[in-house]
Amino acid sequence: MCGICGIVGFNDTEQARSAVQKMNAILRHRGPDDEGVWLCESPALAFGHRRLAIIDLSQKAAQPFTSHDGRFTITYNGEVYNYRELREKCSKRGSIFSSQSDTEVIIECYRHWGCDAFKEFKGMWAFVLFDNSKNSLIFCRDPFGIKPLYYGTKNDVLFFASEPKALRAIDEHFSQIDEATATLFQDFGYIERGPWTFYEHVKKFPSAHYANLDLDDDFSGMHPIAYWHPPGETARIDRNDAVRELERLLIQSIRLHLRSDVLVGSCLSGGIDSSAIVSIGSKLKEDNGTFNTFTTCYPDHKDIDETSWAQKVIDFTGAAAHFARPTLESFISDFDNLMYFQDEPFGSTSIYAQYSVFKEISSTNIKVVLDGQGADEIFAGYHGLLNPYINFQLKKGNVMAFLKESLSIAELYRKPLSSQYYETVQFYKNRLRSAYRSLRSLAGKIPPHTSDEVAHRLKKLNPLQPNFEEYLVDMVMQSNLPDLLRYEDRNSMAFSIESRVPFLEPELVHFALSLPAEYKIHHGVTKHVLRESLKGHIPEEIRTRVDKLGFPAPEKTWLTKAFDIEVDQAGSLPWRRLVMEKWRKTVETSNLS
Repeated sequence: MCGICGIVGFNDTEQARSAVQKMNAILRHRGPDDEGVWLCESPALAFGHRRLAIIDLSQKAAQPFTSHDGRFTITYNGEVYNYRELREKCSKRGSIFSSQSDTEVIIECYRHWGCDAFKEFKGMWAFVLFDNSKNSLIFCRDPFGIKPLYYGTKNDVLFFASEPKALRAIDEHFSQIDEATATLFQDFGYIERGPWTFYEHVKKFPSAHYANLDLDDDFSGMHPIAYWHPPGETARIDRNDAVRELERLLIQSIRLHLRSDVLVGSCLSGGIDSSAIVSIGSKLKEDNGTFNTFTTCYPDHKDIDETSWAQKVIDFTGAAAHFARPTLESFISDFDNLMYFQDEPFGSTSIYAQYSVFKEISSTNIKVVLDGQGADEIFAGYHGLLNPYINFQLKKGNVMAFLKESLSIAELYRKPLSSQYYETVQFYKNRLRSAYRSLRSLAGKIPPHTSDEVAHRLKKLNPLQPNFEEYLVDMVMQSNLPDLLRYEDRNSMAFSIESRVPFLEPELVHFALSLPAEYKIHHGVTKHVLRESLKGHIPEEIRTRVDKLGFPAPEKTWLTKAFDIEVDQAGSLPWRRLVMEKWRKTVETSNLS
């Protein structure tokens, strides 16, 4: 796990070197173990790298990395967990390796299979690779955008980096606020959407894509090409077969995600997802050592404290438990740092709960942790999906399924049926009204250019998904998961911790998203197929629990006492206004040079 940066098309070599060194300095928290700069005058290229040494800790794996024959140079952030299997395939084709790193495996895979190689990677990555023989650059990002990659241009010079703040450090051009994005967040709650960022001249490279830049041609912008796609149709598979296949895929993914030359631990909330990772991971650890777990603890807020649930997993596995204890005082004192490392506004104070966990991890000798991110999206784990699901059954004409699921939900969650029907109708009404009201509210509030751009984006951001499965795909690829992955990347990297997400392995995700909706929600219980696959793997009380807290923080209490604002729920309008105000001041006053 690392920080990467670079410049394409500069005129002054020494200025380019200085700029890359400045970006490296800003990204030091992402890789405190080493740094490197690589320069090429023709074509004009400069790569930077900050290293967090995880696989092959020797200098042989230092970056930017150049292949043994000098043809390829790469700056890379991430981990390709199946690098051992891929290395063996490359060796059979004649590859020569000088290191034990996955970095070199990426190069050799590209040598043999070109961009088709990216479909074979199991991991998380963002890299830029120079092919000297073709005089071209390859930009690539993993299927779900676990690892970030930002870019921007000024005067026909292309800059890229792992975080916007690295670009902002070299030119104030990249600090100009994108008012359309700001409006979409403050007024409507949108965060990570499309290529846009909160900075007008900084764009996100899209997940599941690569771009090939021919350096013999004039740069005309990025033209990303998709190499991975979510499933296009529902699989025809027996429910029991689906359970067995999911169990196999999950164990396989956790085993791969444990590969490391440093110690690996895990975040643990006491929910199903992290409990599965800790329980299965404890049995699969190659060193047979004790698994270290990290959990938030709120002794003064019992309604959101999940310590007792986490303890069941700790007792079940014999894990070594560590507890982070976020408080109002620490929230206030850490808020500016949290804002700095996130780089852009964020949705709620739960982000600070996660920040506190990684802060606790940094006080130990653990450099890698696993986390359960992604399972709620691919297995329909959110309670807010229950009403869309029963409505989906009704729209399909499955009246009996609609009634059975409605009754199950009413019984499980003690929710009156009239309330369910009302919420279902309101869910869809609100989505339709959102675009209409937002467009009307723009008039006279912001400049016409910004208003037009907001209206343009809202049309793209408010599609009604025709079926439940497509709605989950949207949550994974566009609407929900990208937010959470950005928070996780920034929070973990703030403390030089590599965070891995085993549920986001491409084969596993493709399989999960292809399953019928009825396998995900059954008798009112979310994540049905996942729960069935975990029988015997996790404590039964965890496997069958139906309440859900997420990654909570005492938001109402904290915000009232810290900032004298009242909120009715996480991420509400008063909070978004507060965050925007503080973030704007940070951008305007920060000195990154």
